[in-house]
Order: sequence, then C-alpha cells, then structure tokens
Amino acid sequence: MISIQTSRLQLIPLDHEMLQIWSQSGRESLEKFLQLSPNSWEVEKFYQDETALALRDFWLPMTKKFPLEFTWYTNWEIILNSSSCSVGGIGLAGLPDNEGSTEIGYAIDQKFRGQGIATEAVKALADWAFLD
Repeated sequence: MISIQTSRLQLIPLDHEMLQIWSQSGRESLEKFLQLSPNSWEVEKFYQDETALALRDFWLPMTKKFPLEFTWYTNWEIILNSSSCSVGGIGLAGLPDNEGSTEIGYAIDQKFRGQGIATEAVKALADWAFLD
C-alpha cells in the first residue's frame, strides 16, 4: 500500500475500491477496512457537503478512469500515528498542468485542529508531488 510518513502522520491514498467502500458502506466500514481506530469526524456542514460531492463526482470517477495515477485524484486519509485514527483528508486536484501546478484541498476534524496537522500533511503531500 502506498503511504507517506511524517513524524506524527501517515497519509494513505484511497484507491477506487476503498472509495467504493466509503461510498456504499460509510466511513466506519472504510476505517475497519484500513484497520484504523474509529473516529467520527466532526467537521462543518460545508466540509461534509464538499466531501460527499468530491467522493461522488470526482474521486470515484477519476480513480476509475486513471487507476495508475489515482493518487493525484483521490482523498488521502490523514492518520494520526499516536491514536491510529483518521483525523482528516487531503488531496490534489489532479496531475500538474503545463506550468507544474495543481491544487491541494484538505479538511481536519475539529477535535484535532490547532495542532499543526494540516501544515504537516500539506508539506508531506507537496513534497511527494514534487518528487513524483
């Protein structure tokens, strides 16, 4: 399984199968599949809606269309190593354009904000993207 490690985090990109589990059976089933400790994300309705839309309209179709480059088109679970639970998600908007640019989006569980997790995850994913 592909993953990115930092001192506190592990980022795991969700392939099409994992996204289908999430879509069809919910986050609890995804957490079980990934062997994570359960953690119900506490995020604002805006992020809940954006995540559901991204799952249905971007991550699922794009990971199916680009199975070899799925890491550029999916959600990466942000796992806090100390508790072995997902504390958020991060992802790219696709392969870099002709200028080498793409976008990064993320959402962090409210219970884990203010700890530098997003900063650490963004740096790790950006470093990975520039090396790939």
